[in-house]
Amino acid sequence: MSFKLTIGRVAFASVSLFTNEAIAALVPFGAIDTEFLYYAAPTAASLGVADDAVKGKTLNKAKIRELPLLLPPLPEQRKIAAILSSVDETIEKTEAVIAQLQVVKKAMMQELLTRGMPGRHTRFKQTEIGEIPEGWSIVQIGDLGLPGAQVVRSGPFGSSLKTKDFLPAGTPVLTIQSLGEGRILHDGLFYVGDRKARELSEYEVQENDLVFSRVADIGRCAAISADEVGWLISSNLTRVRLSPDRATAAFLMYLLTLSPLVVRQIEMLVGSGGRPVITSSTLRDIRLPLPPLEEQWAITEACRAADARAERERQEMHRLLGLKSALSSALLSGDLRVASDPSEEPAQPA
Repeated sequence: MSFKLTIGRVAFASVSLFTNEAIAALVPFGAIDTEFLYYAAPTAASLGVADDAVKGKTLNKAKIRELPLLLPPLPEQRKIAAILSSVDETIEKTEAVIAQLQVVKKAMMQELLTRGMPGRHTRFKQTEIGEIPEGWSIVQIGDLGLPGAQVVRSGPFGSSLKTKDFLPAGTPVLTIQSLGEGRILHDGLFYVGDRKARELSEYEVQENDLVFSRVADIGRCAAISADEVGWLISSNLTRVRLSPDRATAAFLMYLLTLSPLVVRQIEMLVGSGGRPVITSSTLRDIRLPLPPLEEQWAITEACRAADARAERERQEMHRLLGLKSALSSALLSGDLRVASDPSEEPAQPA
């Protein structure tokens, strides 16, 4: 059996009990478990009638006391709290794993991108951008394309591609928001029709291109795969077209985002004054530590493996958050009941 009550019937609500005016303290009394109230209160608050305020919705003390609360017997409250607490503990452990993986991944990738594959190099040389393996060279981005080709190309001027050109379907247009972590995101794309796509054909991307954010979130980039061939770049992006015999877009992506030898250059070029922006000519001149093509592939695969492990943990976190949401909804609404332990039931009078 569950009882429909209000928070005011089972807890004292205060907005000043060792808190500031933006925090409500709930002090339970009677047959209610504190940890159950911790999980049930947010659900109850979402059902209350909030007032509009400058910084969002608010609930005053009187309204908090009138929030609806479905209250199962005390033993069932404890079991519900124990279930949700167990999920929270698993979420916290997963968060800790993700945080540690990020630290280890970044350190590992930076080591690979500056000193090469483990055990492969014993001799190093000092260069204008820092120490690198002796077998590597220093090149500029502009030197990595096919002879006579335009390696770096910024997107079309704003007048060439306007909001009115976008359609529900057609040729996809990549924006800064399309640049995910290590990949192109296929959600939330903009599209143009065939005629506009033909007009902007010089801004198409092909496999082994790199797409780079040249304004705002500078340095954000992703490699183009076979799935995105023929798509267009928007005005806030720059396309880097590489010769497949010189460099891979995936390796360049990792260099631009993680190599301290390269990231420092980008930070210095962008500066801190005004609107952050990097021009095509500036991007062409960035110097890179470049290993032979075979080692580029090996480093890229090692980085991708680290990315894949981190992505698996993120997917697990997403699953756990979904599980908690579904369990909370079912348990706190009474749709899913949990059997109580007979030993926890209150003793019946003789």
